[in-house]
Amino acid sequence: MADKKPKAYAYVVPDQQLIQEAVIPVEAFDKIRQKKQQKKKKIFRRIWITILVIAGGTIFFSSPLADIATITVSGNQQVGEQFIVEHSQLAVGQHFYWLNPWAVSDKLEEQPLIAGAKIKRHLGNEIEIVVTETPVMGVTQTDSERLWILATGELAAVQNDIRLNVPYFRNWEEETGQLLLENLQKIPADVQRQISEIAFDGNETDPEQLQLYMRDGNRVTISIRQIPEKLGFYFAIVEALGNKRMHIHLEAGNYAVPL
Repeated sequence: MADKKPKAYAYVVPDQQLIQEAVIPVEAFDKIRQKKQQKKKKIFRRIWITILVIAGGTIFFSSPLADIATITVSGNQQVGEQFIVEHSQLAVGQHFYWLNPWAVSDKLEEQPLIAGAKIKRHLGNEIEIVVTETPVMGVTQTDSERLWILATGELAAVQNDIRLNVPYFRNWEEETGQLLLENLQKIPADVQRQISEIAFDGNETDPEQLQLYMRDGNRVTISIRQIPEKLGFYFAIVEALGNKRMHIHLEAGNYAVPL
C-alpha cells in the first residue's frame, strides 16, 4: 500500500482591523434602545390624544353647546315666519350639527307657496331658513273648496292659517285666467294690491272683458290685453277724476261715470 500524502491545511490569519470594525460599541445599542423608546412614546402620545379628542367630542356633541340656539327666516313676504318654522320641523334645542338640511328643504318645498328653501348654519348655533316664495295672485271658490291662484297658473288649497291680501277671482277660467295672470304681473305691485275682486265678464264683442272692483270703491271695465297698457296708470286716472267713486271704462274708449 502506497503511503498517503498528508492533507494540506490552510490557516487564514484574521485581519485584526476587520475584527475591530465588526465590533458594535455599547453606545450604538443605547441609541437603538432610545429610538425604540421614543417611538413607543410617540405611539402612546397619539393614542392618548385620540382618546382625549374622542372623549371631548362626545362630551361637546352631547351637551347644550351643540344644540340649535336660534332659528331665523328670510325671503318670506306672504308666508309667516311661524308657519315656515313649524313646517320645517326644526326647533330650538335640536342638534345643530346632525340635522339634514336637504331633508328640511324638501319638507318646506312640499308647501305650495314655497318654491325653494335653503338651510344655512351660522356662528352661535343659528339656523337661517332662506325661502323663495311662489307669488299668490288671487283666490277663487269652487263648489267644494277655496283655492289659491298661483302666479304659475296652478291652483292650491287655501290654508286657513295663512292670511293673504289678494283679490277674489269670480268665475275663474283656466284658459283666459292664464293670460290674465301674465298681464297682471306686468303692472306695478301697488296697483295689483288695489284690486279687491276680478270678475270675468266676457261677451261676444270682447270675450276677454273684465270687471275690476277696487279697494277704494271704484270699478274698472277693461279687456285682459289692455291691462299692461292702461291699468298701470290707475292712480293717475283716479287723481284726474278728483278721487271720486267712479265706474272707469278702459275697454274701448276711456271715460268714467259716477257710481
